[in-house]
Order: sequence, then structure tokens, then C-alpha cells
Amino acid sequence: MKILPVSMAEAKERASSFFIELYVLHLKTGIIRICNCDEIITFGGCEYYPVPVQRGTIKSTVDAKIDNVELKIADTDNSKITALLEGFDFRGRYVEIFRIQYPESLEDEEIAMTVFYGYLDTPAYSNGEFTVTVKAAFPNNRVPNRITQYFCNAAFGDEQCGMDKAQRQVAVEPLLSLPNKIKLDAADIDAGYYKNGLITIGYETKLIKDNFIDNNDGNHYVVTQYPFLGAITDTASLQRNCDKTPEMCEKYDNRKRYSGFLAVPKEFRLS
Repeated sequence: MKILPVSMAEAKERASSFFIELYVLHLKTGIIRICNCDEIITFGGCEYYPVPVQRGTIKSTVDAKIDNVELKIADTDNSKITALLEGFDFRGRYVEIFRIQYPESLEDEEIAMTVFYGYLDTPAYSNGEFTVTVKAAFPNNRVPNRITQYFCNAAFGDEQCGMDKAQRQVAVEPLLSLPNKIKLDAADIDAGYYKNGLITIGYETKLIKDNFIDNNDGNHYVVTQYPFLGAITDTASLQRNCDKTPEMCEKYDNRKRYSGFLAVPKEFRLS
């Protein structure tokens, strides 16, 4: 869903509350505050200059983690806006995007929501149109025992994690194996037990896409994410592994030990 600039006169005529987005740009030379409407907005003791900003849909990566959002200012014939956009280097600078509810937020600054936080990338200005992509940024601050990052701080199998890597040696049937589908001589391994784990043959270690029992021949196979380049020998080493996401912790029923941050608690304050 695109967020279009707000016409204050039309919005006020509807006699109901509406939303305005505020943008705080942290540049090398200082801070610029703008809003996606046609009037100056005073919020939190700061003035936000009206700029016709159009925000695109927040795009996500395949693993559903917030990735980026595009900002566009299509009508930049206004001399002040043009001077603003041409006079600053936006590359790599951070932007905070907030949403306030008008007019309630003007009376109560707590009525505000963070929409996105990231750094500006690939800005372009051409024929009166300014576009820029904002890529998601997650603050990596060191706290007493870990870092404020989304992924788990623990190493899989260490004391903090508490998981068993279940390392073991297994026999392999080289003649019945393919570079990315290894036939194991091990009937006691449950299907899926080593999924997302690691298999080592010789000096090569590959990520296990899945391990399963073939319904047609009853044999146990390991399918790897990438094929082995060297010869398949008669012995392999298996171990469980983790991608450090909360979803993997859920799979291992180990969620209580997950040490990443799904969100970073902080006092709400506009810079």
C-alpha cells in the first residue's frame, strides 16, 4: 500500500482523525525534519517542513524480515524543495519514519508509532523527481552479555544454548550416492532429525537440506543444499545445526534460551 501526501484542508473537512508521517533525516551537517502533508507540523517541540513525500510499501525478504521501502517526491518544482534535495548528500545517512494521529498527537506526544528505521541508499534526482531507497537498519549495541541483534547471540550447542549437536559417524554407500544425495547405512536416524544440520565427508562440509527415508526402497538419504565436489567416501560425520532464528529455536523446543532481540525496547523520543 502506497502512502500518499496528505492534503490538510481536505482531511480536516472530514471532521475525523487522520494520520501524518514524519521523517527525521540524520545528515552529516545536521538534522532535517519533513512531513508528508502541505502544512508545517509542530510535534515534540520541533517543526516539520511540508514535502510531498510518497512512501511505497515496506518490502520484505523471503524470510519475512523487513528489508526496504522506497520514498519518492514526484513534484519538486518548488524551488525550496529542489534546493533542499540538491544541497545535501543523502547517501548512507539514517532516516526515522514516524506516524502521528492528527490532531490527537499534538496534545499527547505518546500517540505516535515508529514505521521504519534505516539508512538511505541509491538516491536519484532527475527531471524534478527525487527517489531514494531506505534499507532497514537494526542497532547493534553491546549490552552486558550480548549484542542487540535479531539473530541469537549464542553458539549452537554452547552453555547458553544448551542444545545437543548430536554429532555422530555414519556409514555411507558411495556407489548408491549422488553428489547432493548421500545414501546412509543408518536405520536408527529419524526422518528430519538432521534437517538444516551439517554433513562432512573428507574435507568438505555441506548444509543438510533434509534427511528422509525413501518410501520406495526404504533407504535413508541425506540431501545437501550444494553438491559435494570431491569423492564420496564410505564414512560421513553428521551434526545438528541452527540458523540462529527464533523459528529454529521453536523447532528445537528451546525458545526459552533464544538470546536475540525480536525488538529493541527504547524510550520513544524524536531526535
